Amino acid sequence: EDEGGGTQRRRKRPTGKAQVHSPKSNRFDALFESGLPVSLCILVTSLLDATDSSAQDRYVSSAEVEEDLSKMLSNPDQYLFDPTPEHSSGILHIENTKLYGRDEQLGKLKACFDSVVLNRDTNRAFVSITGSPSTGKSSMVESLAAPLAAKRGMFLSIKFDKQGNEQPISRIFDAVDEYCRNLILINDPSLLVEVGGAVSNALGPSAAVLKDIVPSLGFVIGSWPPLPPSVGQNDTHVLVMHCLRALVKAIAATAHPLVVVIDDVQWADEASVEWLSTLIAHEMMQSVIFIACLRDQEVGVSHPWTVNLGSILSTGIQTTSIMLGNLESQSINDLLSDTLHLSPRLTRQLADVLHAKTGGNPLFATQLLHSLCDEGLLHFSAISRRWTWDIEAIRSKGIADNAVDHMIAVMANYDTDIKWALSMAACLGFFFDTFILQILYSSRFYPNSGWGGDDTSIDPIIDTLVSNGIIIAADLSSETQCKFAHQTLWQAAYELTPAAKRDETHLQIGRHLLCVNTMADDSYFLNIIVDQVNRGVDLVTDDAERRSIVELNLDAGERCLNEFSFQRASAYFLKACRLVRSSDWEKSYAMCLRLFNTGAEIQLILGDFESALRLLQPIRINGKCLEDKLQAIHGLIMMKFSHGNASDALVDCLNVLDQLGESLPRHAEQTDVKMAIGKTQVLIKANTAQGIEGILTMKALVDQNQKETMKMLLRGARIAKVVNQKLMVLLCLRMVQKSMNEGLSSESAFAFSSCSFVFCGLGLLPMSTTCCNVASRLLSRFEAQSAYVQIASTKVPLLMSIEAFLQPMQACIEEFRSISANPLAVKDVRFAPTFQVTNAIIVAPEPGKTLADVETEIRRNTKDAKQGKHVSAAASLICLQAVLNLRGSDNGAMSFSDDPSVLTGEAMNQDDLLNQFKAKSLVEFVRKIYFYRLWLAYLFRRFSVAAEMAQQYQKLAIANPFNPTHEVLAATLYLGLIATEMLRQQPIGEEDEEMAKWQTMATSCLEKLKNWNTFANAVGTDWNISHKYHLLRAELAVAGGDTEGAASAYATSIQKAKEHRYINEEALARERSGLFCWQIQGDAQKGKEELMNAAELYRKWGADRKVTDIAQLLCQFQ
Repeated sequence: EDEGGGTQRRRKRPTGKAQVHSPKSNRFDALFESGLPVSLCILVTSLLDATDSSAQDRYVSSAEVEEDLSKMLSNPDQYLFDPTPEHSSGILHIENTKLYGRDEQLGKLKACFDSVVLNRDTNRAFVSITGSPSTGKSSMVESLAAPLAAKRGMFLSIKFDKQGNEQPISRIFDAVDEYCRNLILINDPSLLVEVGGAVSNALGPSAAVLKDIVPSLGFVIGSWPPLPPSVGQNDTHVLVMHCLRALVKAIAATAHPLVVVIDDVQWADEASVEWLSTLIAHEMMQSVIFIACLRDQEVGVSHPWTVNLGSILSTGIQTTSIMLGNLESQSINDLLSDTLHLSPRLTRQLADVLHAKTGGNPLFATQLLHSLCDEGLLHFSAISRRWTWDIEAIRSKGIADNAVDHMIAVMANYDTDIKWALSMAACLGFFFDTFILQILYSSRFYPNSGWGGDDTSIDPIIDTLVSNGIIIAADLSSETQCKFAHQTLWQAAYELTPAAKRDETHLQIGRHLLCVNTMADDSYFLNIIVDQVNRGVDLVTDDAERRSIVELNLDAGERCLNEFSFQRASAYFLKACRLVRSSDWEKSYAMCLRLFNTGAEIQLILGDFESALRLLQPIRINGKCLEDKLQAIHGLIMMKFSHGNASDALVDCLNVLDQLGESLPRHAEQTDVKMAIGKTQVLIKANTAQGIEGILTMKALVDQNQKETMKMLLRGARIAKVVNQKLMVLLCLRMVQKSMNEGLSSESAFAFSSCSFVFCGLGLLPMSTTCCNVASRLLSRFEAQSAYVQIASTKVPLLMSIEAFLQPMQACIEEFRSISANPLAVKDVRFAPTFQVTNAIIVAPEPGKTLADVETEIRRNTKDAKQGKHVSAAASLICLQAVLNLRGSDNGAMSFSDDPSVLTGEAMNQDDLLNQFKAKSLVEFVRKIYFYRLWLAYLFRRFSVAAEMAQQYQKLAIANPFNPTHEVLAATLYLGLIATEMLRQQPIGEEDEEMAKWQTMATSCLEKLKNWNTFANAVGTDWNISHKYHLLRAELAVAGGDTEGAASAYATSIQKAKEHRYINEEALARERSGLFCWQIQGDAQKGKEELMNAAELYRKWGADRKVTDIAQLLCQFQ
């Protein structure tokens, strides 16, 4: 009703019980009997009753009439036609696919989807959906189902749960397997072929390790390839995690996009989060959206997700944040209007009451509606053909404060058997098997009265719970796999079992299932049994039963190991070890030894060093002999080494070798090394007089004690490389001697490879080449018996030594990368070659790559080493800071020191790091700091600093001469250049002991480079050496007054460096040549040209600070 100026006059609507029509009027009945739809009958009656203040449903404004008519026209199925028979029977159906009050959030999610899948503006995106429990985070994700399917895309849904498994990462395995099953069920043959082909190409033979973890993958790829013979247990865990990442990358493509859903992140563990963050951060993934759903209030600053989030966002991935709060009253009204098929004006009052009682929580509101319907406070009237309610009774109804408490109250009113089924299902977990539930139901265990029951089927109860929306099918391919429809519902069902009775209930369930014949023979059911027993094991008082539970966990853990499920196996082994008493070592020694050895090995594989140490100690205490303790000792040694305690690890190695009858000096002297080298040379020459076949045809090592000795010598050599190179040499030489005297083993390849490295460092290049050839042949011979760790460990020393004389250093760098990138590369085998790459790419630039590219790779390598908890992480910071010093101001004011030779800035503080390395006796890393400082000091003409660092480096190099060839070649050049500069600064006619020292150093360096260059030309290539040799020759010629020889040598050095693509050393040669022309020859013009050429080369390399440095030199020409 409108009055002057269109202002609408509204009348107050009376409150009270909702009625179909005014009791004073038969207008509705007449209209209804004429055949008009109920909605029109209500509309007409409400119009006619507009002036009747006692009419409940009357219109109070024309806007209300217009709104109702618009809804009927726009959505006749909802608002015009009569309710369906389902409604007529009084069944309340709430549409779960529609999201109310989420238009803004849906718009954000759709924009992200369009950007990745439709418009392809970006390859990948990350979405974070946060909110309190039951606010619709999962429903928000489901809104993408239709558009994703339209593009032939699929979900990969990873759901963590609060109770779940002790190792949440198994949920990732389950999710990948579910994806494979769904791929088969959608019945799209072409998509199956595409995805299967992509996965097969990505995984190759390595797919075999997923056979037991992701069994459905076999149907996707067609058949399982055989497992590579060289894959050991340690390798397998790494390979499993790599293959899962590769699989996910393969199934995401433009032709079939992927949405990875990570639900309930708050319950994910550190291992899961680290794996997921690595996957999300991978820049090469295509057409993939990662959606993380979490309860933000339950994810604190120390949660693994928060800790890793920074590294995810730092990759530049497109990020969208969506916050879900509770619904407004209007949104609750929209839900009611749609559900009850009534105009919003008719349901508004009920919506306000529901909103006040539930706070607008979507799940709470819908569950309350169901409860009102069950209690008759909301019902469908057969007379008026619409839903009606008693608003006053609803308003006065006492309701719990949250959805969990409300559902507890609702479930408490269920029939006894339904409550029993809910409580037992909840005890089995968020996911459960109705087959197990049926076994329990047939016996009916009640916490208060024990077991009893009959063979009645549980199916009717399951059907009731499904129809009530409490549980749903968890796996469409299985008739027995179910799950609770929401975590809140599981929590409410679990509360049906009193907290004081839960442990007992779990224990009784496990005991009863264990009594069922053959159940424990099946791994799936065994895991369920052990999970239940473990939850109540603290109630067990009988020693015999406790030991049987230990054996159950051991059995379950070993089965999981056979299926490569390391995380789940870890949980069983840790639980079993906690249950072991000291008396068990006497009564069940073999079982305890097996349990703790295998358990510790798993923890080392997973990187949980604290747990590994805890499990290894009982073996050292209770082991009856050295042989029984060796596996534990090996684990302790490698754990100490990975944590940077190399000196302690080396002492342990030497102590074990003493017990094995292979003693070595703790403090090796130079005479010890010389004697061992001479003895080994004699042996090698004697056995290769007719060629290396003399060694290759030797017998294989069979003595078990000698085999253990070789393994310990190998470990000791790898550790000594970092802290005591003389001892490293003795260990490697001893391995070669034992190989020729006692017999060949898989460790022999590493022994000869390491000796090749040693002989190369001593300048015995022909002997180094012989050892290299022997190592390569032995590697082929024993490859099938060697884990990848050992294979890679054999290749690395060769690339660090003699290979640099046989091929360009850039090719060696690529091989280093190949080794560290292999999915089987773990710990030192991964990070040692990566660290060599980090160093080599600075001194041996790769064509087309700048220092910006080098910085990116070093940062990535450093981050990986930190995540791998490896000591090389700190050492890599040296390289990063050196690059930052060279790059200059582009990286910000705090990236570097004012003095480019000082390694203090964004990445590190040189004094602090130097002290850390010295404290841990990490000589190799101390030497790195001196090397980079002398290199930078010379480049920027801080010659006094360069001289000081050269002397420090030389001391360490003399004591520890066995270093990577790429460093040795560069160090020899710069030591020679620094020594030559010191000679040039000597006053004419003045000689002293200091100058004699520099003269010796300079000529020695030149002689080494000359010999190496000659050898390289004879057996391989001078690619890495010749330009260095000629540059140092030129500088020494200048110092000696041979200007003609200097000019020729500079020209040769420039030409060779250019041919061999050493842009950094071509720039240096041109810089030194320019200064020579200007300062010595007096040719300022040519000197200026050469300096400008040098500046351009430095610019191309990305050394902006050197460009500025050259510009300052050029100013002196003005």
